[in-house]
Amino acid sequence: MNRVSEWSDVTVDRLRGRRPTVLDDWDGMGQRLTASGGVLLEDVEVLPHEIFTRGLNTLVGRHTSTLRQLHLAASMAGAVRGAVAEGTDYVRRQARSAAHSTAETANADPFVQKILGEIASGSFAVDTLIREAARALDRSVEAFGAGDSERLEAALVESALTTARIQIVASQIALSAATNVFELGGESATSRHLNLDRHWRNIRTVLNHNPLLHKARVVGDFYINGTTTHLEEGKVF
Repeated sequence: MNRVSEWSDVTVDRLRGRRPTVLDDWDGMGQRLTASGGVLLEDVEVLPHEIFTRGLNTLVGRHTSTLRQLHLAASMAGAVRGAVAEGTDYVRRQARSAAHSTAETANADPFVQKILGEIASGSFAVDTLIREAARALDRSVEAFGAGDSERLEAALVESALTTARIQIVASQIALSAATNVFELGGESATSRHLNLDRHWRNIRTVLNHNPLLHKARVVGDFYINGTTTHLEEGKVF
């Protein structure tokens, strides 16, 4: 019996005779649909040449590592968009103005309008940061195509650095937006039926994949000392 995780560095090229069993054993509070559970292989012949480890610090490995970080950040951006869309629908359809409000309805309440405006602006800011990181990755791809090793090395460091910087800032905006969506109404905003809390849980889970404190330290070390060690490893940058 062989058991490998979806996130393992072991890849099996083909399975002989039996289909793998995908275990629904991911119990994180967020990202419930990522299928980040285990895979069970029983009575499956795996030949030595079918198993290999993934190179992390190669040029391609470093680029794909940064691309994975962009995917995580984009997932966070999608959750904020969801908070905006569902928060807007909640205000229009269900929310009530507070007892002390001068407005008769939630959609006319200036405080509700302000909160939703801030959440929507946060979503726009996160999307803008994601686009900037994508542009940095595009420059790495262009450098690959040009075959310029010096330009490529600089582009890989810059894309890793850019993606780290946008995650640090976007994380703060995204978590704030997913929290403030509950300010749009009263206790009905916490309804299990609305499930608005899943946006915060999904964002928090995305951000726990890699330590943001480490990213911030590495960025600071780069600015102060020009250190690029972790930016060149192809692990979490």
